[in-house]
Amino acid sequence: MLMFESINIRQQWWFDFALGLVILGFGLYCFSRPDLAILTLGRIFGIFLFIFGVLYGITSMKGRFNNQYWSASFFEGLLYIVFSIILLLSPESVLVLNRIIGLWFLTVGFFRFLLSRLHSILSRYTLTGDALLILFGLFLLVYPKIFAGLVAAILGVLFIMIGLLMIGNGIAVWKAGRRLY
Repeated sequence: MLMFESINIRQQWWFDFALGLVILGFGLYCFSRPDLAILTLGRIFGIFLFIFGVLYGITSMKGRFNNQYWSASFFEGLLYIVFSIILLLSPESVLVLNRIIGLWFLTVGFFRFLLSRLHSILSRYTLTGDALLILFGLFLLVYPKIFAGLVAAILGVLFIMIGLLMIGNGIAVWKAGRRLY
């Protein structure tokens, strides 16, 4: 029987260094071209929504015999899939990403409020969280350009910090000549 040594890519110094360069580059890209960075993030968000919607649908269908309110989760997942298809199949729809995210937050806030009411688990934390989701969704629908600029700036800062940390870690591992993971 042949035994293959598994290689953990995270144990290689060059992986952190190379990935750090890519992330740093995307962070700088967010500042230099925020409009295009939002378009790229729109595609990524579309993929996320699709996966999330499918998982919601599968989970709710599996629980339909144990939970009389399974249809609310199913329709929430279905809406996620619809939003993702719009984002992924229509290039111009990425330009309205803020509105889709706003609708998504409104949907999440509404369905979570509805489910908490149906299950009689309405606490002040649940109500506050649902209200914030709904208000943030409304904010995104009314002021989409403000959100686009904020997202690009925040992600730009985060990507630059993470990229620099990963580059530094790669160099430190290389200099130390040993694995730190």
